[in-house]
Amino acid sequence: MKGVLSAGRKRQRLVREINVVPYIDVMLVLLVIFMITAPLLRQGVEVDLPTASGDTLESVDPVHTIMLTIAANGRYHLLLTEQEYENIDPESLATLVRAYLTEYEKAAVFVQGDKNVPYGEVISGMAILQQAGATNLALITQPIQTLEN
Repeated sequence: MKGVLSAGRKRQRLVREINVVPYIDVMLVLLVIFMITAPLLRQGVEVDLPTASGDTLESVDPVHTIMLTIAANGRYHLLLTEQEYENIDPESLATLVRAYLTEYEKAAVFVQGDKNVPYGEVISGMAILQQAGATNLALITQPIQTLEN
């Protein structure tokens, strides 16, 4: 009986190739998703910077940065390295900066204000940063030479 059953079956060979077509389909779908979502991730605040001549900062820790942007409408926008907070109130601004500076003491602190914002608004933002523990603040301006080109 055993010999009869084995003689009636054909022996199937194992296929040792990987079918990559489903993987290519998944990859293309992911590529389309990333192409659509990538531009949405890079949001920012449009600021018309004032022009001034000055030296470029060379000794800055590029890894840990704090960027306070004061938009034309007077609203604060905070960027902590790669984490962005938009339309932030002064109390939350101070809390976030204080916590960030506790972890990264040597973080570079930058302030950029729209040229149409009253000077007092920029100074208020700088005062909030100083109360949160920032000691070295740098103002960001647009170099004059870029306007002539």
